[in-house]
Amino acid sequence: MLIALGLGLALTVWQANRIALRHYLSVDAARAETAMRLTINALEGDLARYEVVPQLLADLDAIRLLAATPTTTNGARRSTP
Repeated sequence: MLIALGLGLALTVWQANRIALRHYLSVDAARAETAMRLTINALEGDLARYEVVPQLLADLDAIRLLAATPTTTNGARRSTP
């Protein structure tokens, strides 16, 4: 009788441990999901901020001049044929 009671108590504790573990793992998974969503939103915002930079640079006359007459390695301008 005492062995059965001890075995029942051990099984109850083991099952409670499994339930608690499953609960806390699901809570941690939800927290990680939220953190990942926030990180993704922040990165998308940063990327969107720089999306217009190539167009802004293309509108600058200095960039157009540099693209039209690139420099050599020593900084001198190449002559265009």
